[in-house]
Amino acid sequence: MIKSIPITTWRDEHHRDVTVSKMFVYELTAYAHYKDRKELLGSKFISSSKPLKERVQVTKKIGYRIIKSIDLVSAPLDYIINNSKFKKL
Repeated sequence: MIKSIPITTWRDEHHRDVTVSKMFVYELTAYAHYKDRKELLGSKFISSSKPLKERVQVTKKIGYRIIKSIDLVSAPLDYIINNSKFKKL
């Protein structure tokens, strides 16, 4: 019989939700910021067996900026418990 795993959500210091999973799951996003609007250029999910460094990269162009970010979406429970930046909802 398949065991169901209860979905527990935790929140990091930037108030983003992080769920529990067997691997680290990250979302890679790229935005173009203009004076009057923001556009999503692309988004992609990746998984990893090791934690990656979350970061934001800003590239300035004439008239706009491109902002790329790596955000944690899911992580193993032992990593969440041992890392003090997460709080259970």
